[in-house]
Formats: sequence, C-alpha cells, structure tokens
Amino acid sequence: MTNVVNEEIEQYYDNAQILYNLFWSDKGLHYGFWDKKTKKLSDAIENTNRFVSKLLNLQKDDYVLDAGCGVGGSSFFMAENFGVKVIGITLSSKQIKQARRNAKKLHLDNLVSFEIMDFNKTRFKDETFTNVFSIEGVCYAHNKPKFLKETYRLLRPSGKIVVVDGFLTRRDLTQKEKEIYNKSQLCHANKYKCS
Repeated sequence: MTNVVNEEIEQYYDNAQILYNLFWSDKGLHYGFWDKKTKKLSDAIENTNRFVSKLLNLQKDDYVLDAGCGVGGSSFFMAENFGVKVIGITLSSKQIKQARRNAKKLHLDNLVSFEIMDFNKTRFKDETFTNVFSIEGVCYAHNKPKFLKETYRLLRPSGKIVVVDGFLTRRDLTQKEKEIYNKSQLCHANKYKCS
C-alpha cells in the first residue's frame, strides 16, 4: 500500500510540475501566509519561510532536513538567509531535477542538496539533523505517526521539528463539511482517483 500511494504522489507531482512552474511560484509550491501587506503569492511563500526559520531558530552550523521539499524554495531561502546546510527530500524525480538545477543557478549547491526519498522511511543515520521541517507535506503521509517517529529518530538531542500543514481538529462538522471530508477519505482509499 505504501509503495502504491508513494507512486501515485510521485506521478501526480511529476505530471503537474509543469503547471506549477507556469501558474504558481518559483519560490515554492505551498500556499504561504497572507496578511494585509501581502500582495502576491511569492511574498506569502516567503512569509512562511521566514516564520518556519524563526521557529527553528536557525544557526549557521545547523543541518536541516526539508521533508517534502518540492522544488527546494524553502531550502534555498534558509541556505541563502542563514547560511545553513539543508537537504531536501521528495518523491518526485522532476522536482529533484528542478531543485538541483536551481541550486546551481543560485550558487547554493554548496549548502543544499536534494534526494528522492520517502520521509516516513529515510536512509539517514540516527541523529543526523539539528532541525526538520515540512511545509504542506505531512498531509500526504499515509501514516502520520510514522512520520513523527522517523523525524525524532533523525533529530539530534534538543533538535526541533516544525510542521506547517492543515489538519482536521474540529469534530463538530456541518453536514456539508462531513460530505467533503468523507469524499476526501474515499478518494484516498481509492488511490486518489476522484473528481
């Protein structure tokens, strides 16, 4: 089941990446934080990157894992603004290729690197990273507790994890919300093939 879900996530992003490139932002694939001063998507994405960086309290000697890195926008932001080393992982080969090209173009390939890997089951040694973050990626984890367990395995003592994502916490849903939620669960159970 895990491999099937991972393959479908990979296929989705491999197929949709061209649309993200054309209609989204080269700063990242997430929605970003909007406030009254925010006028465009790239600024909203940068707001999120700044927020996550602040929560991580990044220091120059940190080694950071970007779990679900997309095309690497957040990794680049942290490397460029804080001088930290970052490794980004994703399931999409197209995203990895684009992230690696951008790293060279931005002259950040000495600080950032990218690999295809499932963030629920990485190949990294215990206590590899000082920080781990995921922006709008954990929602794709088929087993969220497994993601947390793997993350804690990877973190050094006193390391930090930051997850910015949407999760259902309210239980008193309206009838319409229940229908939407149930349909989304059915879609996931049927391998994401819903319209």
